[in-house]
Amino acid sequence: MTRSAARAARVAAPAAIVAGVDEAGYGPRIGPLAVGLSVFRVESAGANAGAAAVDLWSRLRRVVGRAGDSRAVVQVDDSKRLKGAAGSRHPMGRIERGVLAFLSAAGEDPRDDLAVMRALGAEADLAPWYDGPAVPAPLSTTSEHLSVLAAALRSGLTRGGVAVEEMRCETVGEAAFNERVAETGSKAAVNFAAAGRCMRRVWRLYGEQAPTAVVDRQGGRVCYGGALARVFPDARVRALDEQHERSEYEIEGRAGAQRRMRVVFEIGADGRHLPVALASMTAKYVRELAMARLNRYWSRRVPGLAPTAGYGVDARRWLREVNPLLTVTDRRRLVRRA
Repeated sequence: MTRSAARAARVAAPAAIVAGVDEAGYGPRIGPLAVGLSVFRVESAGANAGAAAVDLWSRLRRVVGRAGDSRAVVQVDDSKRLKGAAGSRHPMGRIERGVLAFLSAAGEDPRDDLAVMRALGAEADLAPWYDGPAVPAPLSTTSEHLSVLAAALRSGLTRGGVAVEEMRCETVGEAAFNERVAETGSKAAVNFAAAGRCMRRVWRLYGEQAPTAVVDRQGGRVCYGGALARVFPDARVRALDEQHERSEYEIEGRAGAQRRMRVVFEIGADGRHLPVALASMTAKYVRELAMARLNRYWSRRVPGLAPTAGYGVDARRWLREVNPLLTVTDRRRLVRRA
């Protein structure tokens, strides 16, 4: 095939819809579970290209880099690689700038933490420690600088034939988390249910365009057919491949419905697929915004109280210090049991 013919074939190819799902806050004792979703439309990729064939880092290499790429307009990577990265003035700076720049590309322009959560569809927890006035965003840079980054990103997306369809975040507060663990007997089931709602959203909005959704591996599970059948009761689920590192499924609408979707569960997906990495960053950012609210509330009530991220030994330290102020109801709403 000549170069001109290959170019014409790419132009003629239909767009692909690729989505990524990842979580933050699966393991802590304090704070919400957050599950992020990002959805992209990629022109000239072919509707059947699949996530493996759609390398958005390559498509967007002039503006989007991985962790440590100081030349990139924004960095998108596994949130654990970006938080507190060397050279960052704010521990969440790279994550915040990336999430807000992509939100701007999706048509949103939130200027405070509550507006960010609304733009992402993150439910507000009703516990008093998450209440309070809105806090301006971004915290890691100026609004003017963020506008410059967002404009450059939008230009790069256009050049690459990529559009941000949407970004979302499912949140499960501590009390709801405990209730659902009690119902299901497993925090893994609670996490999968939240991820399932994200997958279901992709199916509902984009199913007629044969999307591919990539989900970061859920614990040590290899086989997801039964769990997916519960997420998609109105569809047929067919296993295409089930291996230790990667499991792939095809979802097809019943009774002649023109809907199908490919779902891939992959170890380390947030380092291999840009939509999953952005979902990871989105979930981490929302959880951090929530934890900042929680820490502000309790630090006003306990002089000298150091903030907590809600994990392990530090969560136990923090709970000891706030314990004198906790009612039985507070403890039930504040501390995750699994």
